[in-house]
Amino acid sequence: KFVMPERRHMKLGEFLDVMEGVTRIKGNLYVSQQNSNFISEFAALHGDVEPHLAWATEAFGCRPEVTNIWIGDAKAFSSCHKDHYENMYVVVAGEKHFTLLPPTDYPFLYEQRFPPARFKHRRQPRTFRHTTHPFRHRTSRALGV
Repeated sequence: KFVMPERRHMKLGEFLDVMEGVTRIKGNLYVSQQNSNFISEFAALHGDVEPHLAWATEAFGCRPEVTNIWIGDAKAFSSCHKDHYENMYVVVAGEKHFTLLPPTDYPFLYEQRFPPARFKHRRQPRTFRHTTHPFRHRTSRALGV
C-alpha cells in the first residue's frame, strides 16, 4: 500500500507550539498541503513575502502558478516522487537535503501502482494504524530506487 500521512487540522499557532517544543503530541507534524496552500490557507502571511521573485519569474518565463508552503522539523521527509512542474524551494531555517535525479533515470526507478491508505491516530492504545483510503478504486504511483 501507498500510505499517506494522517491529516490533522489545527491553528498555525498550535502547530508552531509543537514545532518549538512548547506542546508535545504523538506523531510527526508536517504542513504539506499542496494546490497553492500558501494562498488558500496562510493569507495572514501574504504581506510578509513578495508575490514573486523577479529572477525566478525571468528564469521560469512566468510568474508562479501556485505557491505552496511546507513546514516541518528534522523528522519530516518526502518519499521519492516526481513533480510535473517547475519548482523553487526556499529554506527559511535549518536545512533540507534533496536527491535530484535527471529525467533520463526515470526508466530505472521502478514506478508501481499501489492501493492508497492513510495513517489514522488511535487514542486507545496510543498507536497509529493505516486504514484503506476511501477511494479504493484508485491507485497511487510511487517510485522506488
